Amino acid sequence: MMKAIHIIPTYYKRSIYCFIKQLSKILFFTILLISCSSPDSSNKELENYIKNNYLSPDEYVISKFQNYDYVFLGEQHRIRHDANFVGNLIPKLYENGIRNLAIEFGDASNQLLLDSLICSKEWNQDFAYNIASGGFFITWGYKEYIDILKKAWEQNQLINDSLPKFRIIYLNTDYFPSKKGIARYGGKDPDLNMSNVFEKEVITKKEKALIYTGINHAFTRYHQPIYQSEESETVSLFDKRFGNLIHEKYPNKTFTIFLHAPWQSERKRSSKAVKPVNGVIDACMAKLDNQPVGFDVTGTPFGELNSDDSFYLLGHEDFKLKDFCDGYIFLKPYSSFEKVSVADGFYSGNNLNKIKEYFKGIGISKRKVDDWDQKTIEKIIDDEGNFVIKNAKRLK
Repeated sequence: MMKAIHIIPTYYKRSIYCFIKQLSKILFFTILLISCSSPDSSNKELENYIKNNYLSPDEYVISKFQNYDYVFLGEQHRIRHDANFVGNLIPKLYENGIRNLAIEFGDASNQLLLDSLICSKEWNQDFAYNIASGGFFITWGYKEYIDILKKAWEQNQLINDSLPKFRIIYLNTDYFPSKKGIARYGGKDPDLNMSNVFEKEVITKKEKALIYTGINHAFTRYHQPIYQSEESETVSLFDKRFGNLIHEKYPNKTFTIFLHAPWQSERKRSSKAVKPVNGVIDACMAKLDNQPVGFDVTGTPFGELNSDDSFYLLGHEDFKLKDFCDGYIFLKPYSSFEKVSVADGFYSGNNLNKIKEYFKGIGISKRKVDDWDQKTIEKIIDDEGNFVIKNAKRLK
C-alpha cells in the first residue's frame, strides 16, 4: 500500500497546530475582553461622572432654578417614593424663592377651592378629598398625592401672613368618561389646556414653578411617538405635549428631569416594561450602592446613551437620552419600588357616588357598579397601582 504523502513536513504541521491553538486562545480572550471590558470601561466613565458631579435629588432640583424658570419633573405614575419626594421638596422650594408647584393631578376649575384649602388655618381632610376628586382624578384617590396638598398647607402655617404663600396649581381639565375623543375633556385639548392654565397662573405673574406631571406631558424638546391607529404599527411624532408648548414659547427657560422608572417596551401590545437606556443607568447605580442622586444628561456622557428596546426610540432615527430629558433623578432601585396607597376614607360619601358614575361612564354595567361597596372600589383603585410596580419588580 502506498504511504500517504505529507506535503507539509510533520514538524511544520506541529508548529502550525500550536500556532493556531495559541491564536484561538488569543482571539477568544480578545473577544471576551471586548464584550466584557468595553461596557465596563464605558460604565466606569459614567460612574466617575456621577461621583464627581452628582447632587442629592432635592439639591439637584433646586439647582436647576438658577438657570431655568420652569422645571418639569416627569414620572411614570403611582410610584410611592416619587410623590413623597415631591411633597418633601416643598419647604426647600419655598426657601429658595420658588412659590409654585404645578401638578397634573387635579381639575383647574377647583383652583380657588385649592387656594383656600392650603391657606386655611386648619386642615380639612374632607374638603381636601372633595377638591382632589375633580374630573378624572376621582380615580386618583391616593394618599401620597393628597399628602402633597397637606405638605403645602403645613408650609403655609410657617409663613407670616404678610408674605406670599406657597401655591399648588392644578393643571388639568374636567372629564366626561362617557364621551369620546376631545369631548371627553369638555372639548379642550388636555395639553393645550395645561399650557394655558400654566401661562395664566405662573408665566403672566413672572414667577417660577416646579411642574410635576407624567413624563409624557413633561417632554420639552422630545417628540413622543403616537400610533396612528389602534391597528397600526406605524407611529407619528407628536410635538404638542404640555412641555413642548411651553418650550416652544420659552425655549431658554425650560428643563425636564426624569424620575427613574421602567420604560414601555417598543412592542406595541406588550405589557412588559424595559430598563431605560438598556439598563446602563441601573448598572451604574448598583455599583454606587443605589445612592439617591440627581445628575445632568444634556452635555454629559449620559446624554449619548441609547435604547434598542423601548417605545421611546420609535420614529427617531438616532434616539439618545439627551433627546428625552435634560436631567435625571435616581431615587431607588426597582426592588424597593412600592405603589401608592388608597387614601383612607376617600371613597366614601359623595366620592363613592362620583366614582360609581365614572365606572358607569366607561361602560361597566349599572347593575354591577351599584352592587359595589367602598371596599370593592378601593380594591379596584389599589389594583391600578400594581401595573408599574409589577413591571419594576420584574426588572430588579
